[in-house]
Amino acid sequence: MKLRDSKHYNIPPKYHIKELKKSYPTGFNLYIQELVINRGEVLGIQGENGSGKSTLLKILSLLESPDSGTILIDGVEAGKEKNSFLKNKISILPQNPYLLKRTVFEQVAFPLKKTHKSRDTKFSIKERVYRALSEVGLKPEKYSKRKWYELSGGEAQRVALASRLITSPSTIILDEPTTGCDKESIVKIKSTITRLWEKEKPTIIIASHDIYWLRSTCRRLIRLHEGKIITSEMENVIPGPWEVIKEGILRKVLSDGQCIYASKNGPLENTLKAIIKPNDIVISTKEVKNISAQNILKGFITGMYHDNYDNTIKVEIRISELNLISFITTRAIDQLKIYPGMEVYAIFKATAFEWV
Repeated sequence: MKLRDSKHYNIPPKYHIKELKKSYPTGFNLYIQELVINRGEVLGIQGENGSGKSTLLKILSLLESPDSGTILIDGVEAGKEKNSFLKNKISILPQNPYLLKRTVFEQVAFPLKKTHKSRDTKFSIKERVYRALSEVGLKPEKYSKRKWYELSGGEAQRVALASRLITSPSTIILDEPTTGCDKESIVKIKSTITRLWEKEKPTIIIASHDIYWLRSTCRRLIRLHEGKIITSEMENVIPGPWEVIKEGILRKVLSDGQCIYASKNGPLENTLKAIIKPNDIVISTKEVKNISAQNILKGFITGMYHDNYDNTIKVEIRISELNLISFITTRAIDQLKIYPGMEVYAIFKATAFEWV
């Protein structure tokens, strides 16, 4: 997902949190020293159960207040007198969303009436409800008159998501949105989030145990452990300068003579950095020819680490002056028979880059 940081536009980030603390009688303490979330960013949050993910999301959505600390939203400090104004821009889908004991149509339409947005559009309430249901893969004619108790778990989750999207919030917060859903609903929910970002560019914050989804969807990941951020990942950053070799195609020459090719439209800024997601890098033990990927770079493996949260291996590859990271399955490791120190090829497309 392509995005520039808010600082490039000289506007405040969506969230700027400093010295945030929240304590509970159980002894759990959440402490976030500083966290910046840019406008239009897709942020993933990882962590084991009880690490503080849900607590942080409730605070970000202004459902709970911290004991101390500062929360700036669009440059405005959150406080009791301002929370109603700020809340209208934020929508949260909790792990187990509560459905009103009404029809699906009434459920999805309810936020429009609550936020008084039913009058602020050229589209009727019916048109907006039908559109929201269609976005989550539910046929309006089939589902709009159904009662809440006639829905499966996955259908109920999609109805809840539709009710959150209907007001077009600028920030969408998702707490384990696919937990307990059937396969079809999982696919629909994930594709809905991707399409929504591509179309409207809201800020999206996702907490999930589905690490593969987070890595393929989010621009940045943070990991919580016992109420604190222990890692903040923005991997595979390739700095400039870049040169234009033809319209829409840039090249970076590495110190060993290998070249990286990237696709980019618009003006060139040599200070721009390119980011490629670990999941977009394929590892091969042989030089592959006659494929569509425009980057096939030779390097060697400097490290391999098992991710305790899922069945993947983090592979670090040294290519000239760059350190790149790829995530592959343990099954792929067995097939490739790779090991630290081994010469390999990193393969990725010129269109796979994001620019910051």
